[in-house]
Amino acid sequence: MPVLLVAGLAFALNLGLPALISRPVPLVHDEFSYLLAADTFASGRLTNPTHPMWRHFETFHVIHQPSYQSKYPPGQGLALAAGQLLTGRPIVGVWISLALACGALCWMLQGWLPTRWALLGAGLATSQPTILAAWGQTYWGGAVAMLGGALVFGALPRLLRRIRKRHAFALAAGLAMLANSRPMEGLIAGLCALAVLIGAALAGRMGPPRRLWSDLAVPVLATLAVCALGMAYYNWRVTGDPIELPYQTWWRQYQGPEAGLRFAELSEWRGSADGSVLQKLRRLRQFYFPFALWIPVLSLLSVPWLWGVRGVRLAMVTCGLVLAASTHWSTGWPHYCAPVACLLSLLAAQGLRLFWHTRVGESRPLRFLVALIPALQLGFLPLFFLRQDFAVSFRAQLLARERIAVMLDQQPSHHLVLVHYHPNHLVHAEWVYNRADIDRAKVVWARDLGPAQNEELLAYFRDRRVWLLDADTEPPRLRPYPSAGDSRPAR
Repeated sequence: MPVLLVAGLAFALNLGLPALISRPVPLVHDEFSYLLAADTFASGRLTNPTHPMWRHFETFHVIHQPSYQSKYPPGQGLALAAGQLLTGRPIVGVWISLALACGALCWMLQGWLPTRWALLGAGLATSQPTILAAWGQTYWGGAVAMLGGALVFGALPRLLRRIRKRHAFALAAGLAMLANSRPMEGLIAGLCALAVLIGAALAGRMGPPRRLWSDLAVPVLATLAVCALGMAYYNWRVTGDPIELPYQTWWRQYQGPEAGLRFAELSEWRGSADGSVLQKLRRLRQFYFPFALWIPVLSLLSVPWLWGVRGVRLAMVTCGLVLAASTHWSTGWPHYCAPVACLLSLLAAQGLRLFWHTRVGESRPLRFLVALIPALQLGFLPLFFLRQDFAVSFRAQLLARERIAVMLDQQPSHHLVLVHYHPNHLVHAEWVYNRADIDRAKVVWARDLGPAQNEELLAYFRDRRVWLLDADTEPPRLRPYPSAGDSRPAR
């Protein structure tokens, strides 16, 4: 019952949030890439053939050779595709995946804590405004990896107590989700969990070897083998090589030392920075422990003799390794660390539990904090969304893209929009994103490559109404594509 309660609360909160904030609109490169994957999967395909005019459609985080697909693992795209198939709206897939992740988080915490503390920890995570805003109202991801981590670290304590096949399958399913959402961070988290299991087995604390093999090793290995075969087949369809990930293909084509970058904006984005390690850690702290929630976690970690409290040492080591890897080798965005979001919630819940039981003489003076911190979060929840400025420097341009896309979609004819950028174009304000089936899309967005190269594109889409969009004017200017005698800005 607590699991269903938390999952239902998460879905209801996300369903109601668009009434407080604007309707979810993709704003960053990654979101459009995930939406391409969702559109592909919802169409019943794993990938799409390379379009004959693909050079006009090149954009961020998408490969066009040897096939046309997102560079990212398929986990988030599959979640969005579920929403698209069920309701026609990919955002519903985000809400469903976050509801499942929050329910799994409650189940995971029940494996380490008494039910009331598990419910408190899961409730805090479910109502956390940063998670609701970033993982429930965008297409950027986080919930799928959080779900995978919760299954892994929820199955772990149950398997340590008693081996059951259903928990072995839950562990394997979580590992498969991590491999298909956040592979690097998921690998580190999964290895930490497996190390604990192997250590317990070698110490003889998990029963006879025969049962260990039949009820744990076989289900886990069989599930992971199916997952590996599925991933190899997906890689082969997308990249032509079973062991080459789409991300590797994209990196070689656009970011590697021999990459032939065709557009100045791609080259500029390649050199962009995302802050120092300290800035990344500060960003992670603000996301996972907003308001005063960091106080019980810091108190718990600052007392060495409490590190033996159930689950604390495992959470510290695993989170430390994942955070170190993510901030060192990647940009360290909060959803990168989603595989250990459940362990961060475990630390927060154990810290609050420490406050509740701390005695000073005959009194327990810290109990008020256990009530104050959740009250602060719940009290500031609506204020956070009413006052929070979600605007980014390129938000206005992408909202303009959304308005133009809706306007063109409502017209009876099909359209081709050639997007023209100025030399000082802001790289994050990208306009060229397309559906999985470009030829059948109502609106096709293409790069303006100049009159000579555009002629071939215009001949291919000769039955469409053609527009020229000047993306860097204020506001962006859409006008009919000029004839040969008209003047227009050069690319």
